[in-house]
Amino acid sequence: MLLHQDKYCLVTLDSANSLLEVKWLSVPDPDAFVKYFTMCLDFSEKYHVKYVLADNTLGVQIDVATQRRVIEIGGERLKKIVVKKYARVVPMDAFQEMVSYKIATEILKLVPNDMELMVFSNTDSARTWLLGSTVSVKITTA
Repeated sequence: MLLHQDKYCLVTLDSANSLLEVKWLSVPDPDAFVKYFTMCLDFSEKYHVKYVLADNTLGVQIDVATQRRVIEIGGERLKKIVVKKYARVVPMDAFQEMVSYKIATEILKLVPNDMELMVFSNTDSARTWLLGSTVSVKITTA
């Protein structure tokens, strides 16, 4: 089901699998990025989403100030959301992968749930991990 589409992103819901998919279509400015991030949290809460696939093969990068805003918002909102697994697809770029894990680790420090996160270079692998894999790497915080 199509939930949102504009020049920046496409958001769909596969309700049978409790999967929210977000695909970046163009690079948003920092305020727009936060707006879309918040919108996806709203959808996750409204539809009780268990799995999220964020497709950033476009390579959208956010500055440190926006990273902090995302961490603050995500840390607060994820206390009320039941997402179990979050897969992020990024270009084959060590920096993109590192930033993805950094933001996730900081958010997970703020939430009392067992959400798992993995970063992938293609959507098929991400979808398989989300919906069909029994092997996963879990980020935990001390």
